[in-house]
Amino acid sequence: MIELSVILITKNQEWNVSRLIQSILNNIKWIHSSEVYLVDSASTDRTVEIACQFPINVLELQPSQPLTASAGRYTGYQYTSGRYVLFLDGDMALFPGWLEKGMELLMNRADAGAVTGIVIDHPIGSLDFPMAGSKSEMESLQTVDIPFSPGAALFSRHVLEKVGSFNPYLISDEEPELCLRIRSAGFKIVCLEIPMVCHYTYSSYKISTQFGRWRRGLYLGMGQVLRYHLGKPLFWNYISERGYGCFPAIGLLIGIICLTLTILTNWWLLFGFWIFLFAGFISIDALRKRSVYRTFFSLVGRILCMDGTIRGFFKKINSSDKYPAKVRFRKIVRIENNLMDH
Repeated sequence: MIELSVILITKNQEWNVSRLIQSILNNIKWIHSSEVYLVDSASTDRTVEIACQFPINVLELQPSQPLTASAGRYTGYQYTSGRYVLFLDGDMALFPGWLEKGMELLMNRADAGAVTGIVIDHPIGSLDFPMAGSKSEMESLQTVDIPFSPGAALFSRHVLEKVGSFNPYLISDEEPELCLRIRSAGFKIVCLEIPMVCHYTYSSYKISTQFGRWRRGLYLGMGQVLRYHLGKPLFWNYISERGYGCFPAIGLLIGIICLTLTILTNWWLLFGFWIFLFAGFISIDALRKRSVYRTFFSLVGRILCMDGTIRGFFKKINSSDKYPAKVRFRKIVRIENNLMDH
């Protein structure tokens, strides 16, 4: 059996794909048996051409099907067989030393379904390549249980076989949804507190970044997950952990009810009371964060989450086994025993 499968997902990331792949190849040399699959979501740049220059398997999802990050992960998983499965996004690069520690943790902890690490954000145009952390950092085995992993995580295949892999129809929030299923099956999501990946991205603390995610539909997944698990025990678990868009919706609904009753009764004190509570909440939050910008940033984020949750709830989501997975095989090379078999 292959020891490790690595699944990389890309879309129009020619600017980073070489760095991503090389970081993987540099870190799997010590593994007895491994395979690397890159699944591309119909890139229109040179991502696939560049990836084909490396000794890895390259698959292209065709544009005639729903294309999501989750679809890339789901499809890659179907073509791999490793005992452990590492997922990385196309805008990342793997830190030296993390993989060995992550696999060691999964081997020694039967209760761990997945392990992740610290994600270091870098500006998207950065030319920096991840270097090893300090000796004390990379020797650390401090861990903490977390509710869900980011896009970079190492999973045990037997756990994914038990609970199912990523749902390819989810536009976003696929990691929390999968991790919720893993935890409900009695396993833990563990963060190994050493640097795992460099994540090349735009600043997360800019309102323009929030609107960029909103335009790409990346808040819709929250509503999709709620609809998919409606009537199931996981529905309420998800709301308690990821209901960022639900609570603003409740507040807005109360405001609409107050305004309607105010218009009907001409009792403006009712709607004024709602405005007073809203203004009080904003003021307290600003004092707590000691920043008007951070409060405004948080408010905009919750409003966009609310919009995505509501619209996503009305998007039908199918089970994973109905996904068409139309794939073009661009290159098939298996890395096994650190030798290439064409």
